[in-house]
Amino acid sequence: MGTQTNIHSRLMKCLKAQPIYIPNLLPIFSSWPGAINPHWKALIPVINARIDSLFPPVKATKLKRCDFAHLAATSWPLAGFNELYILSFLTLWLSTWDDQIDETKGYLSNDFEAAELYRCETIQFVAQCLDLELTEHWPLSDNCTASLPEDRIVQSFDVIGEALCKAYTYEQRQTFLQEMSLFMEMSQMEQKAKLKGQAPSSEEYWEVRMGTSAVGVICAVNEYSVRSVLPRDIIEDHDMKIIWDEVNVIISM
Repeated sequence: MGTQTNIHSRLMKCLKAQPIYIPNLLPIFSSWPGAINPHWKALIPVINARIDSLFPPVKATKLKRCDFAHLAATSWPLAGFNELYILSFLTLWLSTWDDQIDETKGYLSNDFEAAELYRCETIQFVAQCLDLELTEHWPLSDNCTASLPEDRIVQSFDVIGEALCKAYTYEQRQTFLQEMSLFMEMSQMEQKAKLKGQAPSSEEYWEVRMGTSAVGVICAVNEYSVRSVLPRDIIEDHDMKIIWDEVNVIISM
């Protein structure tokens, strides 16, 4: 921990009071389509009730200020109400799941072994909720079982998984699980580097960031938002991969 603190302290000292110039980006994106889902306002009390059911009052108040309903409404402006509230639950789930490990005050931030168990139980439960099996290697802990996880955030994925199971084909669910697996894997790499006190290079940062951003997970539910099923040849095409990566870079910045 001492090494980690020293590196971070030196970086902060170097960057403190340094000017950062951000150009006006509005002209660049002025021609881009943009809309807000008309169900936004109706979704607010629904997502707030969800937050209240999962978190203590102080944490719940902070999360409500994030307005996950608005985030979902701007991300999926064409989704119906039922789809939108599942998607808003997903954005809430991704954010709060990651906070357990990534936030300094998160109870797993400094405990890699416990975080590994958390990741393991999560990906197994996600696969279970999607009625899938993990086909790729995952460094499972001996203590990791397929039973219901104790963590309430992990458990709360059940609603999302049920909705995707009803709406998605086997192939669509596989794509979603692959992106979720990448999210977990990059979370592991990020935490390991932090605990070792390593400052990543630009290349290393972007390799990890492309997974920890969870943008791949978000892209994997775009079909759900409008209840469509694109041919897998299109989804798995090289050009589609480039589009997803570009979306990831834009959002991750």
